[in-house]
Amino acid sequence: MLDCFAPPGSAARKIEPVTAAAFPRWLATAPATATAWLQATGFKAKPGAVALVPGSDGDVERALLVCSDPAQPW
Repeated sequence: MLDCFAPPGSAARKIEPVTAAAFPRWLATAPATATAWLQATGFKAKPGAVALVPGSDGDVERALLVCSDPAQPW
């Protein structure tokens, strides 16, 4: 992560944007813990959906943000 967003060693988490159309590809390459969590929670990849995704240690590893197609955040 760039130092201008979070200083080195901080507890910042990654925000990972993905389009609804690209979500199945993302899910196929995601860690097993992320896939299991999203399936267990019934996550639906609709534009605007957000999920906090745990890592293998159970702590929040990243936030997943589903964007509209094409991905234009503004």
